[in-house]
Amino acid sequence: MSWTLPFNARNRQLYLQTRSVTLSLYRSLLKTARQFTAPHEHWFLNHMIRERFRFHQCETSRKKALHLLSEGDEALRQMKLALEGNLAMKNYIDQLASAKIGPLAHAIKKLRRIPDLLQRSIAATDIRSQASRHRHTRRSDRMVLPSHLIEEARLPMSRVPSSRRLYKAATALLAQQKKEQRQKRRKQIVWKPYQVKRVTYASSGFMFVERRGFRQPTRTGMMMKNRTKTQQKRLDESNRLMAQTDDLISESLFLKRLGVTDDTKEYLKPIYDSLKQISSYPRASPPAPTTD
Repeated sequence: MSWTLPFNARNRQLYLQTRSVTLSLYRSLLKTARQFTAPHEHWFLNHMIRERFRFHQCETSRKKALHLLSEGDEALRQMKLALEGNLAMKNYIDQLASAKIGPLAHAIKKLRRIPDLLQRSIAATDIRSQASRHRHTRRSDRMVLPSHLIEEARLPMSRVPSSRRLYKAATALLAQQKKEQRQKRRKQIVWKPYQVKRVTYASSGFMFVERRGFRQPTRTGMMMKNRTKTQQKRLDESNRLMAQTDDLISESLFLKRLGVTDDTKEYLKPIYDSLKQISSYPRASPPAPTTD
């Protein structure tokens, strides 16, 4: 794990001191977590400590960094109280590790909401938050659902991919199932007699086909919008180049009348090439005339 400063300090002494305090707190938390004898408590504390420090390892806000250090000190104090025999703290840590409260309970609820068993088993290979998955995408950073919580997530032990080969096979099978479901939904569509296809022209003049009595898909609307914006940009660029061409032609005539060497041709050639490229793009055809 690569460590960076909790915040950008100009004072190098403060820079080193803060880094030293952060690493010392990290080691103390892991050392204290190893003293818990229950397997589920040891797993929870060890993984959550690593995940929290990994998630905030690039924190640059000084206020936020100091707040996180104070939270770590408080967590260390609570763990020591639990080891000393404080029943309230011991019960609290046990409930966190058993997924009755806290982040594990939230992860279990999210897994239960997934109706497909295969998709739920794939999601169980990484129970971190969405923000954490976006920040750290490596396979080694994943947090797999522990074995003592697989039944809580209503998953059979054999369905959770435990290796890279099984995970790759499960994701490939899920993709194939989704593809078959999409094809099945397409085949089930039965159009009514009045839902016939008709040709429609967008505001930019582009022609597209729509079905009567059927709501236009969002993708089609966005496609036409992007096409209109692109066409307008090309028209604006063409008008700008044409204006430059007129200016250069006028300057060329002026130079010829003065009897001065005309050097505008070398500027006109790239402009003509750009106009030729713009004209090569397909343009919208005007709407067909309608007869009443």
